[in-house]
Amino acid sequence: MSMKTLIAVMCCHSRIAYSDASRQTWAKDVQGADYKVFYGDGSHGVLNPDEIQLAAPDDYYHTLTKIYEIVKWAYEQGYDYVLKCDDDVYVLPDRLMTSPFMQHDFVGGEPFGVDGDRIFRYQNAVLAPGGVWWMSRKAMAAVLSFPQPKQNDDELFVAHALKTHGLKVHIDNRIGGYGSIPSGSYELVHCQLPDASSVIAEYEFTPEQMQNNHMQWKTGTRSFPSEKKVDRAKVDVVVGSCHFKNPA
Repeated sequence: MSMKTLIAVMCCHSRIAYSDASRQTWAKDVQGADYKVFYGDGSHGVLNPDEIQLAAPDDYYHTLTKIYEIVKWAYEQGYDYVLKCDDDVYVLPDRLMTSPFMQHDFVGGEPFGVDGDRIFRYQNAVLAPGGVWWMSRKAMAAVLSFPQPKQNDDELFVAHALKTHGLKVHIDNRIGGYGSIPSGSYELVHCQLPDASSVIAEYEFTPEQMQNNHMQWKTGTRSFPSEKKVDRAKVDVVVGSCHFKNPA
């Protein structure tokens, strides 16, 4: 039996340039999944056939309410899996659909930060990183077992819902905010950047960057920063969640 899969782009009426950029680039190549763009209250004109309006506020401070309503809509429409994307995400659809997302109830990307010339993994990162994630029908039901939340920390809420129902999070570093990393070489601390040839989705792009990124992927010129070699005696030390500054 084939699985019913949804790619859900979460957008707002003031950012239609972002949803347009997705349509003009990667969304054209989606096969084997439905593609929908979700908005909250308000209007930007007549909705396109691929757009859904939710009964939820449309501002940044009610992101979690909108996510909850997207999950509810997908569940009620009978989807087995939903990929939730923020509107600044670039997806490589062929890699996405052939990735082993069906082996997990929740697949999230690598949570990391950039500190000068270092890229580091958040040691105390929330278990449900929210830029791009896959959720199974079982995970959708776990989220919907709670009433619509009032707070706005979607990562904490989703992580709590999954944990309450005994569902585990799978982290895939082929998904990440690689669009925000300047070019150059970096020391990697507790993390590893994927090779560009294996990336599934990356985010933190403006519409213009999305178009440029699309051309790079299509022409095979997309590349990621490289790891630089450092003298460990001259760098800070990270032990668990503690960061010790090197006096040198």
